[in-house]
Amino acid sequence: MHTKSLTNELHVYTWPDATLREIAELVQDANDDARKHNRLAISLVYVDGRGKFAVKKAGVVNTSRKTPDEDKTLAGLGFQNGDYLDVAILT
Repeated sequence: MHTKSLTNELHVYTWPDATLREIAELVQDANDDARKHNRLAISLVYVDGRGKFAVKKAGVVNTSRKTPDEDKTLAGLGFQNGDYLDVAILT
């Protein structure tokens, strides 16, 4: 069993009604690189019906201005216990 965190891995405990904006702010609080750049691309990683990992784009949050994706909630995206969020810091 893998017990050691990966490099740049962040464990976040949140609620289904959390928005992508709130998730982006949590990442920025924990990661210096995320504070320096102004866009975070967020994807939902989950196990599909065949038992394989699948990725679905959730949205992009711009730290300096409002985006259409920032008000999406985890519940609205279909996020379930055991799913992951992949956050890419765009330069």
